[in-house]
Amino acid sequence: MESSTKPFAIIVCAYLKTLETEGNDQERYKWKKHFILELYQRGMKRETIVTIYKFIDWMTTLPKEMNKNLFGEIKAIEEAKKMPYITTAERIGREEALAQGIAVILEIKFGEAGQRLSERIHEIENWEMLQKIMLELKHAQSLSDAEKLFDELELPTA
Repeated sequence: MESSTKPFAIIVCAYLKTLETEGNDQERYKWKKHFILELYQRGMKRETIVTIYKFIDWMTTLPKEMNKNLFGEIKAIEEAKKMPYITTAERIGREEALAQGIAVILEIKFGEAGQRLSERIHEIENWEMLQKIMLELKHAQSLSDAEKLFDELELPTA
């Protein structure tokens, strides 16, 4: 069954290994990683990969720290092979959520004046830029500081 290219075969194998590795997190980690990487190597459609990936991730539970480590390993491999982990919809949702968080911070720190700046945030479609703004905003002591940050990063004007 492990050599089959059928999507259901990998699901069954992952399920059996999940049962087999109950109580052995190190072994489960190894097999979870194996099956996730196997998805990419079997030449499946992207939608199929993402669906099975999510199922394996849900079924094959690991302690939080081990999941973070596994995600880091998978992400590094994906980046090296240009295999995106998240779907476009997931990426857009993540960016929108971060932009909304930044808008809330601006309103809390600077009131209504912060809302004007938050309009500029929603034009940004770059995760790294949004993260940088979030980190730098904690140092902004005034609206002027925040505006200067936005200008330095050449963010769109409202």
